[in-house]
Amino acid sequence: MDAERFKHPTISDVAALAGVSTATVSRVLGQSGYVSGSARARIEAAIAELDYRPSSVAQSLKQRKTNLVGVIVRDIHHPYYPSLIHGIETQAQEYGYSMILCNGMNDLARETKYFDYLASRSADGIIIASSMFQHKHYDYLCQSRTPIVLAASDDLDSKLPAIVNNPFQMGVMAGKHLRESGYETFAYICGPKELPTAIARRDGFISGVGTTDVKVVYGDSDYESGQRAITQLESVLTSGLGIGATNDQTAIGAMQAAQRLGYRVPDDIGFIGFDNIDLGQFTSPTLSTIDNNRHLVGMQAMQVLKNVIDKNDGPRHFNSTSTLVVRGSTNRFR
Repeated sequence: MDAERFKHPTISDVAALAGVSTATVSRVLGQSGYVSGSARARIEAAIAELDYRPSSVAQSLKQRKTNLVGVIVRDIHHPYYPSLIHGIETQAQEYGYSMILCNGMNDLARETKYFDYLASRSADGIIIASSMFQHKHYDYLCQSRTPIVLAASDDLDSKLPAIVNNPFQMGVMAGKHLRESGYETFAYICGPKELPTAIARRDGFISGVGTTDVKVVYGDSDYESGQRAITQLESVLTSGLGIGATNDQTAIGAMQAAQRLGYRVPDDIGFIGFDNIDLGQFTSPTLSTIDNNRHLVGMQAMQVLKNVIDKNDGPRHFNSTSTLVVRGSTNRFR
């Protein structure tokens, strides 16, 4: 077979056919510098005739851009993340970026390794959607030269570009809803003590219910810890109890454990979680929750990252909004 038939045309081939220098072709391809109208027309015709396609690798090296953004998440298996990631990717594609997704697998060292790799080799910018990484390595992130955005940050005074939520106010919403739903005593299943988001939600919940007489237990923010928490709360399980949980997974685990003990939900005990994961719509009863608009947060995170990469005047911060979603697990007066 004739190897010439399968040879990819080069910029030199385009220049020779158009009768110009390779530098002139580069100016047309890069849309920079002056090129006369007649020369531009010949170059564009040569590109079309040869079906010339510039090497994306060569362009990246020249422009020092990869058109890649990195996203670091705590645990891809957690149902919180799919909607957030979808929002990031939707906006990234609109901007012409591809996304590298890094799964920390609940390992801070692994997340740090991913960050260093992305910052030194691959990405034009990085979105960090791991709250633990945000808190443990905040000073380190502030020193990075790579554009960074914190997604779903709880740092209201963040020096870094961020999409900021207010976990305390979210907790207030949850606690107030249980109180207004007629529950008389209260308990809270909190996430890890070292996680500021979990503690802020706990404190907001206590403020929202209007009493400090709240039984608090701690767990790992997952389904199993919700189940274990019901055993820890056995002494306060009684009709009229409203239970808040650090996230929907935990709330679902606790609710199902209480039902197995014979408690009726919501008539005896009410439950509310956070995050509005899809599973909450399919439990029996369905789960009341605080929706923090994860898809929008993802889109906004990518918008801010693009602003930082381009060094334009666009916003560096957004304050995310949260919404109370009332479903069967707290609907006592149906």
